Amino acid sequence: MNVVNTLSNKADLVLNLSGDECNMTEIIYNSIFAEVINPANVGKIITKITLDNCSIKIHVEADTISHLRAFLNSILYLINTSIGIIKIGKEFKQSQTQK
Repeated sequence: MNVVNTLSNKADLVLNLSGDECNMTEIIYNSIFAEVINPANVGKIITKITLDNCSIKIHVEADTISHLRAFLNSILYLINTSIGIIKIGKEFKQSQTQK
């Protein structure tokens, strides 16, 4: 039996950034990459992540809907945290240049 073909709960998460936010794409990608390719032990999960200019695409397949939800919640939390840290860093840099 091929496990890949038995995972029926699937999702594609696409994060599109534009304008000034496009510069954050690679930083966000690098900050979530490890979790996507090696997710926490939440059951059988198959994942794939791609970076394309200003877009991050994550494909996930899980054995149960709750495992799929847990993975997506984790990734969305990491993305939100990454964006928050980037914004704090930018604000700090601006405050230092104004002195």
